[in-house]
Amino acid sequence: HHPEKAVAPLRRLVARYPKDDRASPAAFLLGRVLLESLRRPRDAADAFASARRLAPQGALAEDALGREIQARAMAGDNARAKTLAE
Repeated sequence: HHPEKAVAPLRRLVARYPKDDRASPAAFLLGRVLLESLRRPRDAADAFASARRLAPQGALAEDALGREIQARAMAGDNARAKTLAE
């Protein structure tokens, strides 16, 4: 119930252990917290992009792409959202 307290630990986990299988899900969760709870779509888009970069063939890759597109559009970056969608 304190999403702002989740951001730093999730960022640290992703940064310190990028090769760990849990890094991509942590980045995805970070994106969700930033987008849904903290209303920070630009930061959320970056987190979703990290989730895809960390595991491009992973189970969350497609969902991360969709969420990144949504977040970029919400942040006003419509050109990048369109490019990603295409």
